[in-house]
Amino acid sequence: MQGWIKLHRKIMEWEWWDDFNVLRLWIYILLMANHTARSWHGITVPAGTFITSLDKLAAGTKLTVNEVRTALDKLKACANITCRVTNKYQAVSVVNWAAYQSDAEKITGGDSDAPQADGKPLTATKNDKNDKNSINYQKIVNMYNETCVSFPRCLKLSDRRRAAIKARIKSGYGEADFKALFEKAQQSRFLKGGNAKNWRAGFDWLITDAGMAKVLEGNYDDPAGLSAPPKSQSMTQTVRSAQIYHSGTYDYAHIERIAAQRAASMAKGEKNDAV
Repeated sequence: MQGWIKLHRKIMEWEWWDDFNVLRLWIYILLMANHTARSWHGITVPAGTFITSLDKLAAGTKLTVNEVRTALDKLKACANITCRVTNKYQAVSVVNWAAYQSDAEKITGGDSDAPQADGKPLTATKNDKNDKNSINYQKIVNMYNETCVSFPRCLKLSDRRRAAIKARIKSGYGEADFKALFEKAQQSRFLKGGNAKNWRAGFDWLITDAGMAKVLEGNYDDPAGLSAPPKSQSMTQTVRSAQIYHSGTYDYAHIERIAAQRAASMAKGEKNDAV
């Protein structure tokens, strides 16, 4: 890679300055972000954004995947970055990229590349007049109602819901991502109430930042190769099996024990029939 980035002394006043993992990842993101817009696999990746994955971020920073995930959460929480996650890639964007790196933007106060003491970038004086004014909110609501037929219908497009949709789109999601979100939700038994607490997702939860990312990442996909527990199981076994079936984390030792018990039961039945 060629070129350089701006790094102001005020970064030493940043809330995460003493957190090695967050600081290392933040500088790496600044180094990796596109200086100008580029095309990638048929999509335009704007300045201040780059395509990556947790594994690539871990390799580039020499951190573990869990350390990267934790550091990303901290950077998102203090509004330094936004992340758009799909089933194919993750796009990381620096919030107010121009306030850190662009030569074209002029920032009031002269320190155009300096984050504030709270870690957030300074605000440019130039207003973003094209702030997603063409968002078709009703189309997204209709898409949800038509796809997620097992969920409560969204009957009112409130200001709060508009704000949530707008926030997701500003972070980089598009209509195709909402379509994929609703389709994956409709296919998930867990999100439709198939869990130990009988909890069921709805439109408001699905369009949250965390909810949308987790669904698109496949955290709520039905486990492959597992069938619903048989009626002959005890109540404890049934609940335990359901938890395994509908969670995103599998206890393979427990699964093997259940398989062995079923095999032994079938063998015993065959022996009785023979007698």
